[in-house]
Amino acid sequence: MRSICRRSYLKFLESTRFQNKCNSSMPLSFSDFNIEDMNIKIKQAALNLDYISDIKVNDYIKSVYNNLEYYSLNSIRPEKINSIKLSTKLFDAGISDLKQLFKKISQFSNIEQAEISIESDIRFYNNNNIRKLKELGVNRLSILIYTFDNENRKLLGLKGDGKSIQKIIRNLISEGFRNINIQLMYDFNGQKIETLQRDMNIISNLDISGFKLIKSENGKNSIENFAIVTKLAREVCYEYQSLDSMVRACRDKDIYNNCIKCNQNILPLGHGTLGCINKMRIENWSNEKENKIVVRKIRCNCMKDLCSIESDVNKLNISLSKYDNLEKINQLVKELINEDFLVEVDEKLSFTDKGIYWADKIEEQFKEAILAYK
Repeated sequence: MRSICRRSYLKFLESTRFQNKCNSSMPLSFSDFNIEDMNIKIKQAALNLDYISDIKVNDYIKSVYNNLEYYSLNSIRPEKINSIKLSTKLFDAGISDLKQLFKKISQFSNIEQAEISIESDIRFYNNNNIRKLKELGVNRLSILIYTFDNENRKLLGLKGDGKSIQKIIRNLISEGFRNINIQLMYDFNGQKIETLQRDMNIISNLDISGFKLIKSENGKNSIENFAIVTKLAREVCYEYQSLDSMVRACRDKDIYNNCIKCNQNILPLGHGTLGCINKMRIENWSNEKENKIVVRKIRCNCMKDLCSIESDVNKLNISLSKYDNLEKINQLVKELINEDFLVEVDEKLSFTDKGIYWADKIEEQFKEAILAYK
C-alpha cells in the first residue's frame, strides 16, 4: 500500500471542522445560561420564505412577522440578512403584500446586500412575474429545467420545448438577471452522450452561472455518466464548487449554502430554515413553542460534539485535535489513495472525480474511523 507523508495527511485532516449540534430532544431551560445576558451578537442571518401549503398565504406571512418579532423581543438581532429565499406561492399574496413583507424584514435587519433568490419551474417566468421579481430585488434565479433536448423532455414527462426555454432565459438575461442557475439531470434511461453534450453547449452559450447535477433514480451507469458530465462541463469551462454543483468562474457563490458548509454564524429566520450558531446547527420553525427551543439553543454554549463531517470538493474538513491515535485515519487515507478516491499533489490531498462521486460514502468511512476514538 502506498506510503503517504504524515505532514500531508495531517494538513488534509486538520483543515476540517466538526459540526456541533444540540439534541433538540434534550430539554433546555433558561437556567442553563445567564438569562441577564440578553444581547446575542450575530452578524448575519438567512431568511427562508418557504410557503407552507396547508395554510393561507396571508397567514404564513403573519407567521413570518411573528418570527421576526419573537427574535426582536429576545434581543436577538443580526446586523444583516445575507440570504433570502422566496417561494413562488407567496406571489399569490400580491406584490403590495410582498413589498410590505420586505419592508418589515428590512426594519428587522439590513437587507441591502442580500442575495435574494427564488427556485421555480420555467413556466413561472412570465412578464408579470418578472416585473414582480425586479421590484423585489431578486438577484439569483434557480430554474428547474433538467434538459433542453425535446426528446429527453418527453422521456422525463416535462412540459415545454427546449427552444422556448432558451428564449425565456435570454429574456431574463436581457431584463438584468445575470445569476441564473439550472438543474441538469443525468443517467436516465434513453439519455445519449450527444444530447448531453448539446445541453452543455447550450448552457455555455447562454452563459448560465452554474448548474446542479441531479442523478436519475432509474440510472444504471451512474459512475460512467457522472464522469461524462464532468468531462463535458469542463470542456465548456465549468468546474465544481460543491459536490453536486458546477459553476463558471465561481460566479454563483450561493452565499447561504457556503455559510452553512463553513459553520459560519448565521441566524435562521422563517419556517424550516437551517442556521448555525457557535458551530451548532439549529433549525427555525414558525410556532412559538419551537422558537423558544431555538432561542434557548442560541444561548446554550455547552454543546456536545457529533461526528458529522462537512465535505467539499478539495478537502474533507475534519478536525482531529482531540484524538491522539490517528492509526485508523492514516490507514483510511492510504486506502482512498490506492483506490483513486484521493490524490496527493504538493503535499496536499484532494478528491479525484471518482472521489467526488462517492463523497457521501467517504464521509461515512471517516465517521466510523473517528468513532473508534470516541
